[in-house]
Amino acid sequence: MKPKILLATILAAAALAAAAALLFWREQPAEPSRPLAKLAAPDLARIELDRDNAHIALERAGGRWRLTAPVQDEADGEAADDLARGLRGLSLGSEVSRDPAGYAAYEVNEASATRIRVFSRTSAAPVLDAFFGKAAFGGSVYYRPNREAAVFLAEGVPASLLGRDAQDLRAKALVPMSLGELERLEFSSKTGRFALTRSSGAWTASGRNLSTDQAEALVLAATSLRFLSFTPADAPAAKMGLDRPAADLVAVGGGRSERIRIGREESGRRYAEVAGRHAVGFISKYDADGLLKLLSARPRP
Repeated sequence: MKPKILLATILAAAALAAAAALLFWREQPAEPSRPLAKLAAPDLARIELDRDNAHIALERAGGRWRLTAPVQDEADGEAADDLARGLRGLSLGSEVSRDPAGYAAYEVNEASATRIRVFSRTSAAPVLDAFFGKAAFGGSVYYRPNREAAVFLAEGVPASLLGRDAQDLRAKALVPMSLGELERLEFSSKTGRFALTRSSGAWTASGRNLSTDQAEALVLAATSLRFLSFTPADAPAAKMGLDRPAADLVAVGGGRSERIRIGREESGRRYAEVAGRHAVGFISKYDADGLLKLLSARPRP
């Protein structure tokens, strides 16, 4: 073979090999990138989500999450922690596009994406500002950093977390402190007033003669009450039966106290209010009636 032909053959083979290597490289997952890998959990101070013209803001202070927009309320700590863990574990994989014309197909355009901003305690500017799009394969979602063209596959933040609204993120428990924090429960109902106080790990009653089992059943029934849904906090109290509640209790613990009122029945549910949180909504009629039944039970002889 002539030298010129041999050289051309070698160059063509090298070009084909380079093209094949490039195609193989583009089809392989990119080295994972962890945008928030260096953000320690205690340093995560605020998460903001914008979707469908709705703005949601979560803030953490003193180890507790609060919802600060669109309403002021305590947040569901477990739901907020799930979102925070997902964001801190966010991992970017392959780049799938750089064409803005295709953003809508991945739902990473401003009109359809969930925009998330994460703030740390040490910076006024967000440490993450990105658009999360529709679900892809294997539990991943499409992801585009704000002010950048590239669209990536991202793991760590499932679409189910991105789809939660403000109501999903609000605290559902009527008694806003944990059972370990709870120190005292004061009850007022048609059968009178009395209180339960924790002492040496047990609950003792004052104002009514109750057995240990009766006291523990009342504590369990009160701390098990959960909001099923929320209603506007400015609804008339008389309409909800909160002006003459079926039960009125005060929970004390963790350096605070909270008044809780249970109102009238409507459509198989009962109205309830946690006054300090400005949280009003429906609770299970079955659960509420269970508490009312315990409150009306005959005291121990």
